[in-house]
Amino acid sequence: MYAVPVSARHTLKASVRTVHRGIFDAGLPPVLAVECGDIVEVTSLSGNSEDLPGLSSGFNVLPEHQAVLTGTTPGEGPHFMTGPIAVRGALPGDELVVEIMAVALLQDWGWNLIAPQKGTLPEQFPQMRRIHAGIDRVRGIVTLPWGLQLPAAPFFGIVGVASPRAACCV
Repeated sequence: MYAVPVSARHTLKASVRTVHRGIFDAGLPPVLAVECGDIVEVTSLSGNSEDLPGLSSGFNVLPEHQAVLTGTTPGEGPHFMTGPIAVRGALPGDELVVEIMAVALLQDWGWNLIAPQKGTLPEQFPQMRRIHAGIDRVRGIVTLPWGLQLPAAPFFGIVGVASPRAACCV
């Protein structure tokens, strides 16, 4: 591996302009173009309307999250993706190396869903269940509804290069 000098730093915030929902498509135009070696800080969101905590939960739903829900069209899948980000000069077949330098929590809540007939052990969990957990961003602690506290270990979502639609989708 060789060192690449950092030429610039960028911030890409989740917004109606930068987030697409439920699709992973190489045909999407980039919302940011960077040079090899640049550092990009990306914010992301998680949760469709049905996944949000209720108004009486005490949790805060970010205004940009609400804006993305009302201002973007859902796709086939559940995930929100911020991007795409283009690397200037990169060509098909080039190796892309992404180093995640830090993960910080953005919201004061997270959610978990068990969906019938989905996941690793579908026969063990036949009932749908959605829970919301409080997040203490300063201490890095997640508190489950029944009081169990765990160190936060954020799942940062999907990082990848989408294949051309003809190669990946039927």
